[in-house]
Amino acid sequence: MIEKIKYIYELQKYGFQRKTQLVSMLIMYVIGLVMEVVSHGTYWLGMFFMMMTPLFVTQTLYSTCMSGLVAASPRGKQIQTSLACLGDLVTTLVSMSILVVLKSVEVKVYPDHARVILSAFVILCLIMIIVHLYTALVYKYYALSIILLFAIIWPISYVMGYQSVGESSFVLSFVPASPGLVILFAYVSALVGVGLEYLIAKLVYRAPLSKYAQGAAMRKYLKN
Repeated sequence: MIEKIKYIYELQKYGFQRKTQLVSMLIMYVIGLVMEVVSHGTYWLGMFFMMMTPLFVTQTLYSTCMSGLVAASPRGKQIQTSLACLGDLVTTLVSMSILVVLKSVEVKVYPDHARVILSAFVILCLIMIIVHLYTALVYKYYALSIILLFAIIWPISYVMGYQSVGESSFVLSFVPASPGLVILFAYVSALVGVGLEYLIAKLVYRAPLSKYAQGAAMRKYLKN
């Protein structure tokens, strides 16, 4: 397992425009962290930005398959299935652990908003399961994955409204005030999400890479 993780991050060195993508993801992470702090943890969007970090790993791995020889080889299948999902899992668990620490601190600092904070976290975890499904599809079926993502996330945003702080913020009635069960749910949801991502990736790996899922500079390397 450790050797595979090392191999993933070695392989990323050959990803297309790796440094540019890394800078973009770091900027997104910082923006998400600022939103999280400003909202006192009562809205899911800042956390969502912070949890986008795993997409950097997946994007760089998939970009190595722009070479037809790599994509058609047994290594290409491994990159697009087990390696991409393992890299996603490791990064997701690290990002989730950071959020768990933040949630634990926020609940203690803002005890009156504990259920709001934990409700937002539960919603984020549910959204991330959808994001894992999106990740499994986006590099092969771009339009379908975008529809799936926004068809689910937009109604959630609408129901919650755009309030970020206050007693009127969105609360899920079944979420406890204690963070213990919510933290357990967070890790279980991460495992479920990546597990589903792996199953879908195994089903669709033979489909060609979609040029619409790539940056403009990469599209010229893809025929479809």
